[in-house]
Amino acid sequence: MAKIWTVADAATWEVVQELLAGEGQELKVAPDGKDGLDLARELSPDVIICDGTSPQINWLEVCRLVKADRELATAY
Repeated sequence: MAKIWTVADAATWEVVQELLAGEGQELKVAPDGKDGLDLARELSPDVIICDGTSPQINWLEVCRLVKADRELATAY
């Protein structure tokens, strides 16, 4: 079972949940990139899905911050 972290709005989260929940994956959602980074540090997900609509941090900045974080960078 993969741990999947999603930074997404409600519509995107519903689609991701519909597609992957039946596959037995552990799904977590964060409403914005800032909360998502905190969640990623806490959960060490296997996959990150970011829809790019975060009001606080855009998807590209989320990618930069993940790579800049020593703990997360080694995982991805």
